[in-house]
Amino acid sequence: MKTLLSCSLVVASLLALTAATGTTHHGGIGTDVTIAPKTAGRGDYLIRVKVTDLATGTVLAGPSILVRAGQQAEADTTISEPATKVTVKGTVDSTAQLASYSVIVRQGDEVLSSHTAKIALR
Repeated sequence: MKTLLSCSLVVASLLALTAATGTTHHGGIGTDVTIAPKTAGRGDYLIRVKVTDLATGTVLAGPSILVRAGQQAEADTTISEPATKVTVKGTVDSTAQLASYSVIVRQGDEVLSSHTAKIALR
């Protein structure tokens, strides 16, 4: 029986997001990504993202996607800031040995932050 896998990456991106009040997040934005099996033996993986304002500790968004082996998934979440969107994309290879994901933070058409990674699941 495979050991339960939980892989957590913490990625901190220093961004200057302008809030509706015109203030700036001087502490930047943190992105915590966790990949864990959803159902043992089925090849389903849950990719969870937590977007945090590092200056205040406030969670700004928390999208998650369920990815089956051999497939891909995508989710968009809008942050309560003007036209700021978090996009999460993920794939798991057909053998459930490798997962990849990307997290992109956009304000309007401008990419403020982008992060991609590949994770060995076994």
